[in-house]
Amino acid sequence: MAILFERYLSAGLVFSQPEIAQIKDWMSVSPKASDDPAFAEGYDPSPHELVLDSLPERIAVVGLDYRYIYTNKRNGEFHGKPPSAFVGRHLAEFIDKQRFLSRAKPRLDQCFGGARVSYIYEIADLRGRMFEVNCTMTPFLGPDKSIIGALLTLRMNPLFARVA
Repeated sequence: MAILFERYLSAGLVFSQPEIAQIKDWMSVSPKASDDPAFAEGYDPSPHELVLDSLPERIAVVGLDYRYIYTNKRNGEFHGKPPSAFVGRHLAEFIDKQRFLSRAKPRLDQCFGGARVSYIYEIADLRGRMFEVNCTMTPFLGPDKSIIGALLTLRMNPLFARVA
């Protein structure tokens, strides 16, 4: 968690010294808790996170700066990384700059403008298996009901059936 906190600090968020001390205090994990398998990545997953991790879809939340706020375990597995590796990182680091500029950014910009956007593309996973991906981008609202990002839902459909 400390690494994620430092990543956000380097992204330009400004915190006062008392706020930093309080956040670091919140991030500390008791020795008893660190023995629990649920703390494998240094945090205790919330019930919301457990629900999102149980879905067959890849789920992500991307902020208005095109950086990941959240991704579920399924999306992490697709990219061969733990979900914590995404937080604070730019989407282009995971889908490459060309795909980001030509495919994702224009649609994210529409979503940030309030539209729900859906499109289909094809991609190979880390093992070379081909999938048709139905990507839906839904405006992600903050507490004041303003758009603070996009909720991405990616449904993976194999392009070729396995032969027995």
